[in-house]
Amino acid sequence: MVVGRNVLNCNTMISREEETKRRTIAWEEKHGKKLEDFNRKEWIKAVSEIMAMTEREAEEYLDHLIMNKNSR
Repeated sequence: MVVGRNVLNCNTMISREEETKRRTIAWEEKHGKKLEDFNRKEWIKAVSEIMAMTEREAEEYLDHLIMNKNSR
């Protein structure tokens, strides 16, 4: 059950960030690969699956992350 920006999971509230981290770790363990080792196309495909996004949304998210990293 989604409540605002939090996810209700086993009667415990966890943040969206924590849920994404949990899903990413589970995906990496299942596939035996790390997202940080992927090229752009592979990363977009994996993240779209992990975060239940379209590939276009995942691409926009990646661009956002890169822009934020470069602006620091």
